[in-house]
Amino acid sequence: MSVKTGTTAFEDWRSSHITTIVPVISEKCDELQWQHTEGILHQFSVRQAYEAIRPAGSIVPWFEVVWHSNSIPRHSFLLWLLMKQKLKTQDNLKTWEIRQGQVLECPLCFECQDSHSHLFFGCRYSRVVWEYVKQYAHGLRSHDWSKVVDDIAGSNDKNSANTLVAKLLFAAAVYFIWIERNSRLFDSKKRSAKDLFGEIYASVRLKLFSVRFKETRNIKLFKIAWILE
Repeated sequence: MSVKTGTTAFEDWRSSHITTIVPVISEKCDELQWQHTEGILHQFSVRQAYEAIRPAGSIVPWFEVVWHSNSIPRHSFLLWLLMKQKLKTQDNLKTWEIRQGQVLECPLCFECQDSHSHLFFGCRYSRVVWEYVKQYAHGLRSHDWSKVVDDIAGSNDKNSANTLVAKLLFAAAVYFIWIERNSRLFDSKKRSAKDLFGEIYASVRLKLFSVRFKETRNIKLFKIAWILE
């Protein structure tokens, strides 16, 4: 198996991309332009170059559920890990070396080992939290996180305030349940389901203060319901 050196790899990259930077002759001041793979010239920028050379995959159906302009970054990142099923849950860690006699059990309910489907929202504790959340999340009925994603992604009005709230509440619920799980597991600190929902509600309400809504009668009622005025 042959391995390219850093210099050779750079030369290959340069021959396929740098040579596409071409001079433009005109009476204007000289400027550097970037020729995209489609043959269109753009004013050169690092972003244009990066977008041209980075690997591009297809957009997944849940993309806008996780990443949107009004998302809370730390919530979205954790939700993204859930979508990829990459959280370090006990079922994922069971292949690691476990001390003899050590029992893995969900620190929220102590009924079984935790997993993605158990924590969101099969666990007795997290299900109570989710019941609180659903009172404020329009159209969300399932206790299965993958079905919740389908409900949000399949919303008929993806730009509505209710859909935005559903996205924010879902991401916040995932984030704070995971934080509570780790807090109980590593720090032996516990909060009730109602108190945890209070954290979820407060974080979403704080975010809604920064969102610009088009003023309509429904939005006025929405703001009253969330005590935004």
